Amino acid sequence: MLESKRVFWEVEVEGAEDEGRQVQEEVEATLEEYKANAKIVKRAVAQVRTKVSRMKHQQWRIEQNMKRDGNRAEALQGSSAKNVFPNKVFEKNFFSDMVDRWSVIHVFVVVAIGIVQVIVLRRFFSAKTGHQRLNVRA
Repeated sequence: MLESKRVFWEVEVEGAEDEGRQVQEEVEATLEEYKANAKIVKRAVAQVRTKVSRMKHQQWRIEQNMKRDGNRAEALQGSSAKNVFPNKVFEKNFFSDMVDRWSVIHVFVVVAIGIVQVIVLRRFFSAKTGHQRLNVRA
């Protein structure tokens, strides 16, 4: 019977370069550069997304303020708003009533404060002198 034997040997040649190893090193260097660039791009994309999200929120706030301010302006204009916005149906609005009510209240407050000031100032100067206090003897 025949027996099989294995023989291994290693050959090392000085001065010759291993092309596979060089290719592997180039691939690893390229991979490291790609990872560094990918990290920079990922950070930039995250910043852009954050800024876009903030812009959307700001635009939403501006839109809500515009709606509110537009409604107030229409309510304050009352019947003249029908000429400007002919397709809109205007009802008697809270804001119009609110302005009228507060205007009347402020007028009454100003008049009341004026009256109180006049009364207080009159009392300052209505002090009786000694001559007026003397009883006239008959």
